[in-house]
Amino acid sequence: MIRQIQAVTVKEDYLLEALFASGETKAYDMKPVLENFPELKENAALLENAKISKDGRTVSWGELKLDSKTIWSDGVMLEVPKKPTLNHLLAYQLLAARDKARMTQSELAQKTGIYQADISKLERGIGNPSIGTLNRLVEGMDMVLKIEIVQK
Repeated sequence: MIRQIQAVTVKEDYLLEALFASGETKAYDMKPVLENFPELKENAALLENAKISKDGRTVSWGELKLDSKTIWSDGVMLEVPKKPTLNHLLAYQLLAARDKARMTQSELAQKTGIYQADISKLERGIGNPSIGTLNRLVEGMDMVLKIEIVQK
């Protein structure tokens, strides 16, 4: 399963906090990695300029790149939300489905006519799609949309 990063902050002592699309937050110790990037270690302000890739799989600072898999597996859990938002649940399911279909966002966009930027927003949990849009996406992945209501 691919873990998608939504946001990052660098705290004191070079501790990277990463918020994942699932709503979980992990802390990753950057000190060992920064030994190879003295310019970043000497100027902590540069670490504030982290760039997250559109697919949420990579965080970078110029030449330094960390993948979400490494941050997830080597990080320490800080926070698990008691109840994930519907947008987080949808984002997680959409990303998992696209991964299972072995498609990029661009490929899915071409097949469905939905802008890649809109697919990216949905996979980051910041979009609000219609049922029609969801159906177009799952049909583009040769899947079926299933909506289920269950009693608490």
